Amino acid sequence: MAAPGERRIATERGERLIRYAMPEMTRLYKAFHTQDWVLACLDVSGFVICSIGDAEGPCRELESLFRNGVSLSESAIGTGAPGCALVEQKPFIVHANEHFLDEIHGYSCAAVPLFDVNGDLIGVLNATCRSGRDLSSVCEALRVAARAIENHMLLDLPGALHVSLHYHPDLLRTPLAAVLAFSEHGQLLGGNQIARKLLGHTRSATEFDHMFDLPFARAVDELSGRNAEPIVTDTPAGIRVHLSLARHADDVMRVGKALLPPPSGKRSSHASSDMFCSDPALLDTIGDAKLAFARDIPVLLTGETGTGKEVLARELHASGPRRNGPFVPVNCASIPDGLIEAELFGYVEGAFTGARRGGAPGKFEQAHGGTLFLDEIGDMPLSLQARLLRVLQERAVMPVGGSKDRPIDISLVCATHRDLKALVATGEFREDLYYRIDGLCVTLPPLRERADLSELIGQIVDREIGDRLTLSLSDDALECLRSFAWPGNIRQLSLILRRAIALAAGSALIAPRHLPEEMRQTRSNVGREVASLERTERDAVLMALHQCAGNIAATARQLGVGRPTLYRKMRKYNIEVQGVKTIF
Repeated sequence: MAAPGERRIATERGERLIRYAMPEMTRLYKAFHTQDWVLACLDVSGFVICSIGDAEGPCRELESLFRNGVSLSESAIGTGAPGCALVEQKPFIVHANEHFLDEIHGYSCAAVPLFDVNGDLIGVLNATCRSGRDLSSVCEALRVAARAIENHMLLDLPGALHVSLHYHPDLLRTPLAAVLAFSEHGQLLGGNQIARKLLGHTRSATEFDHMFDLPFARAVDELSGRNAEPIVTDTPAGIRVHLSLARHADDVMRVGKALLPPPSGKRSSHASSDMFCSDPALLDTIGDAKLAFARDIPVLLTGETGTGKEVLARELHASGPRRNGPFVPVNCASIPDGLIEAELFGYVEGAFTGARRGGAPGKFEQAHGGTLFLDEIGDMPLSLQARLLRVLQERAVMPVGGSKDRPIDISLVCATHRDLKALVATGEFREDLYYRIDGLCVTLPPLRERADLSELIGQIVDREIGDRLTLSLSDDALECLRSFAWPGNIRQLSLILRRAIALAAGSALIAPRHLPEEMRQTRSNVGREVASLERTERDAVLMALHQCAGNIAATARQLGVGRPTLYRKMRKYNIEVQGVKTIF
């Protein structure tokens, strides 16, 4: 625990951050509709500067942990979401026994970093609850709150002219837009984190004329009209962007309730957040997709077969503006060429031989008021792509054999395992259609590259078992699953686990013998190598800790790993360093 003097200094240092963070934390806590959470804001040194929670709620045991002035930094309590987010400067989720301290193994936490207008790290937002809850939507909500805090800081810059920019015009004046603040002379005063990612730098004292391919005075003149359209310009790096003026606070602070899905823990029968667990990069991308989708921007999902594209499409629908309408999936690759037009757009009576009396609505009309999911759109015949483009542009569909357009109101998600840019280059996919459906692209990684594979396996096992059986996964079986290449990705993993659960009925554990032979062979082939590598790894960690006199930061640098990784290795090999494992 921090000494009284340190606590006072930490609080004084964080007064400005508290002023911006508390309104967002209060709004977020109310949006949660439950008292099961503790929200906290930490300064850049890892000290708690403010928190919100119920003293009588499920997290009451953590009251002493979240008092002002308590350090939750990595050096103080080891691995935890706040400390990891401060060190890595990216969102982090830490579950149960992933925490370094045994005393907080019953809790899970999510944390996101906070940056000021110059891009400097100033703290983190953290949400903590009892273990066993899905934190993906919580992490997303924290990211939205962090953006709001950042944009409020931009708005408070005196005499600033705020410019919204993005390479996609539909994303201007949304929470996904980059925002820059300039002085009346065109000198950069600051920018949000999205701007830094988009442009690569937003350090103050940079001139507008050095950042874009047009003079500042001309840009202001063209954008100052009451109904001025966004203008297009290039950056020195050759990135084409669209610019508009953010004239009002609402143009910068476009963060409404629809963009903050409350982490109630309830899921629809189809939306399945457990497929995406806690891989930080993946959750970050999915969060952006939900924000774009909430603004009626089409989302394109890419990735190998079986990576969960339809699962994510259903989750987007469940969190989107038409969540109460139907979700209509269409596999463009499975419909014969001669039927796909009628299947998509419907037909009127007598349109062709065998047409149903009275005609039939197509998938677009069936999805009216909801979401249409066009899977494998890369396999759509070229001859039909022009018709699809017209429907998307005019928001109306004409049935086969009909003479009158029928209006449609839909959200659109498309998916493909193919490289659409390559298909555009070879003339197999229309370029104008590609840009119409690619409002925001999400690439789902193959299972073998997922950082949260072990957690995903556990989530699927828990879901499949439910309350019917008392069954768990043995360590050897888990290693078999982790060692496999998974060419069929999540779809294959789910099927293998369902089979293993069925074969293990009556047993207490799912063992390697319940898994396919090729997985057991993979495990046996790598087992000896893994054991040897683990011995080498443990010796390397011990040697580095000795050479660095137990200094965690220096040891991590010497080993070339992050500090969270080093803590995990220390726990794995039961290595303790004097002074590291402290209690709050």
